Amino acid sequence: MIKTAIGDNIDCETLKHKFYEIIPDNFESLDRFEIDCFKEDNYLVILINESNPELIDRIKNILEEYQIVDNFIIRDFHDAEKIYFSKIEQNLEVLNKKNYYTSQNFSIGFIISILGIFSLGIVGIFYYFTRPCVLGNCSVIAEKETSISSQFKDKSQDLTEENIKNLQLSLITAINELKRIPPWSKFHEEATFFIKQYENEVNQLEQLLTALQLEKDSKSLTKNLPLSIDEWNRIKSFWQQAIELIKSITIEDLQSFKQEKLSLYQNQLTVTENNIIKEKQAEENLIKAQNLATEIENKEKQITTLTDLENIEKRWETAIKQIESIEPLTKAYQEKEQILNTYLANLIKIQKQITTEKNALNIKNQAQKTIDLALESQKNNQWTKAVSLWENAINSLKKISPNTLITKEIKDLEINTTKQLETAKSELKQAIVREEIKNELKNICNNGELRCSYSVDKSTVKIFLAEEYLKKIASLSNLNRLTKNNEQEKQINTHIEQVEKNYQYISTKYKILVEVYNPQRQLIMIYHTPI
Repeated sequence: MIKTAIGDNIDCETLKHKFYEIIPDNFESLDRFEIDCFKEDNYLVILINESNPELIDRIKNILEEYQIVDNFIIRDFHDAEKIYFSKIEQNLEVLNKKNYYTSQNFSIGFIISILGIFSLGIVGIFYYFTRPCVLGNCSVIAEKETSISSQFKDKSQDLTEENIKNLQLSLITAINELKRIPPWSKFHEEATFFIKQYENEVNQLEQLLTALQLEKDSKSLTKNLPLSIDEWNRIKSFWQQAIELIKSITIEDLQSFKQEKLSLYQNQLTVTENNIIKEKQAEENLIKAQNLATEIENKEKQITTLTDLENIEKRWETAIKQIESIEPLTKAYQEKEQILNTYLANLIKIQKQITTEKNALNIKNQAQKTIDLALESQKNNQWTKAVSLWENAINSLKKISPNTLITKEIKDLEINTTKQLETAKSELKQAIVREEIKNELKNICNNGELRCSYSVDKSTVKIFLAEEYLKKIASLSNLNRLTKNNEQEKQINTHIEQVEKNYQYISTKYKILVEVYNPQRQLIMIYHTPI
């Protein structure tokens, strides 16, 4: 315990707490403030890592606030030879000055000075021989070595962040204890060896803490998947740094922990590299699909044939496969569903159009076959059949959707087919008329005897009088003149008039020219419709 004038003794930890509480606030310029203290042979030793006059004054003020009565020394944290302040020397100086200025007796002052120098020598000798490990054996080195080794073995079984920091603290405490062994001690070299070893182990533990923090940071980032390629590369660098830090650890008691972590970190690095590859592939597939979609959209503006449509269908299928290959837990996967639905809709639209175009072509081809049959029927003057075929062709063409690639072609074909139908209907009508004329002529020319033959075309009916029929008429006329049979003559005239009426009837009814020829094929009479 440290003695105070007010009666309440305090320990070094309380005093250190006071130093750390007040001093950093007043000395922001200090990069890393370190202070420690311990009681040694009835005087207080305060260790600091920087020689700063204001800092030393502040420490002295704090000691005065607590009214510390023990003598104290402020020296360097790492070098016991550097003493920044000694209260013993200050007291002697004050005493000498006081005696110098107040003493009126030179001999008394001289004696006091001699006594002061003698006292200082005694204190110095006392300080020299009372430092640790100066006289006798040095148990502190073995104790610290045993303690540190034991702690490493205990805590290496459960090497948490807290345990690592506790190990560091133990090592720093051991270092400070060993630094108290002065250079004039025969154990100083051994102490220096362990100080360097412990400092190296403190640094390795700091590297271990850094590696564990990198592990935490990596795991924290991977909680929010998916990640971008830049984020995955950052995680990759974390694992690489952690691996290098773990590899640098040479502390024997941590080798098992080192190998465990090294295996874990290398596995995680492999996983991260695979994720980078997966992310790059997903991004590449997405870009390829989007570029292909843009290309398809441009091609769709230039479609002219069914082959063009089928090529676009294949391209949409390729783009869809690229989108479907995007793996989960990637950035591109977030866009996958929406893009895939759009591409599928476009594919379905194209497939429907292809179906429509194929149906249109099938109907057109079937209609063309019907048209060919209709033309063949016309050549054979089969007008009834031709009309039916033309009507079937038109009805087929009307079934074709109006919005196809062959719409114009179908429209032109339909117009031509309609004209052909009208022509066929007209020809059929004329053929029917001709058949009616033939039936009329059949009754006229074959009424119990063959009176005539005939031919009927589109504009003319030609009647050829039978030679036997004319001879019979002539013979009856001659006989009538000889017999002067008026009744017979009247019948002959009536017959001839009826024949002429029949010819005129046909011409008038069917509005067609009727030509009458004698057996020698000479035109003898023409009947036509009056204008």
